[in-house]
Amino acid sequence: MLVLGILPAAATMESVPHALRSILAVPPAMIFAALGGVWIYRLVQKHLGVRSSVVLAAIFIIVVGFFGYYDYFVVWEQNPKTAEAFDADYMTVAEEINALPKSTQKYVIVEASGVRAHGFPVAAETTMFLTHSFTRADAAAANIHYLTPGHADEIPTNTPRTNIFFID
Repeated sequence: MLVLGILPAAATMESVPHALRSILAVPPAMIFAALGGVWIYRLVQKHLGVRSSVVLAAIFIIVVGFFGYYDYFVVWEQNPKTAEAFDADYMTVAEEINALPKSTQKYVIVEASGVRAHGFPVAAETTMFLTHSFTRADAAAANIHYLTPGHADEIPTNTPRTNIFFID
């Protein structure tokens, strides 16, 4: 079952496997980890007794919980690459677009490369989602025009620079 869960991630055509493609491997991996934990618990219980095994199990759970919290909310949060990995720049573009009135014409030039979805590189999807302009109808309703660099000449010449955004 674990091997079957890994296949979608291993068979991908993109340069790196994606976590969502390997999500089927999570339940078997957790089951194997639990079986290993039960085995170790019983081994400790056999050699040190019930009370000692319960105390050690509690200490283990507390330590694992603490380090999980520390890694996620302290170490990872302070790493400058975290914002980059989660496309924080695209979120900033979306916030700037959302700050403009809906009636204002907004132009987003998508310079990013990569796999395309809906005619644009996937990198644009963060901004599309956060501006509620994922479909063409939603983009038209919000006066947001997504363009590739080859179509940037479609932007009217009198458009203020504050209404032109770049996703690269």
